[in-house]
Amino acid sequence: MDVDSDTFGASEEIQTSLYSTLKFGVYVSGAKKAEPSDAPFWGELMRASAHQEVLIPAPDPDPRVEYHPVDTGFETINLYYLRENQLHKVTAAKGGSVGFDFSKGLPKMTFEFTGVFNEPVDDPSPPAFDPTVFPRPLPFNNANTSAVIDGNTDVVLQQLTLNTGIETKFRDLPGDEGAVTDDRNASAGVTFMLKDDAAMRAFLAKSNSKNGVQKVAMSIQHGKTAGNIVKVAIASGQPKKPREADIDGDLGYQFDVGVIPVTGNDEYVITSQ
Repeated sequence: MDVDSDTFGASEEIQTSLYSTLKFGVYVSGAKKAEPSDAPFWGELMRASAHQEVLIPAPDPDPRVEYHPVDTGFETINLYYLRENQLHKVTAAKGGSVGFDFSKGLPKMTFEFTGVFNEPVDDPSPPAFDPTVFPRPLPFNNANTSAVIDGNTDVVLQQLTLNTGIETKFRDLPGDEGAVTDDRNASAGVTFMLKDDAAMRAFLAKSNSKNGVQKVAMSIQHGKTAGNIVKVAIASGQPKKPREADIDGDLGYQFDVGVIPVTGNDEYVITSQ
């Protein structure tokens, strides 16, 4: 907040609220644990980003861990990181939107957290770190990745993205101080072509909402071996804004996708196994 003066010149600024935001990315990879139903290393980050973690162990024929969006019971997390021998902390943090980007190279997840600011402290001795506990990320290619779009499996996929659209802000008012999650508006994007031209034309027709909104399901699986499989499934997506895309010289299409709840908190599911 600026302090006005009756003369020219710079004004003092009074800080009215103090908080921290932290943004970072990780590669998409699975749990690398003994069981496919063990939570992945990014599971706690998802839980603190307005998602419920559901463990589905054996004897289920398809053991896995699922992450579902929620609108109550939000969890918090404390985050620690070292910069130039200084330990930084963001405490009681809540996550905002989580981003998934499956495209050429190594697929990535991005996180953004808001929480209580803490003064950095000197810490010249960083903790031991064992990178072998994390599974190696897999490249986005035909051997590792497959997609199903509106029931079509003959998909040549260039990119699929999901943004969970979670809105988190910091509140500092008498009686309450901390991160607040107050809405979710998920969105996605997909660039692909279908080997069947008639099926591609049918999908394009579904992006025309003048005569009514049509919704489609789409999913992607990255990884083929238990312990390093991640799936994103969108149950009810509205394709819109089609435009042409160059897929290695062939004609493909890019769409924005509205990610719409069916009954509530069910518009997408993230799975690790």
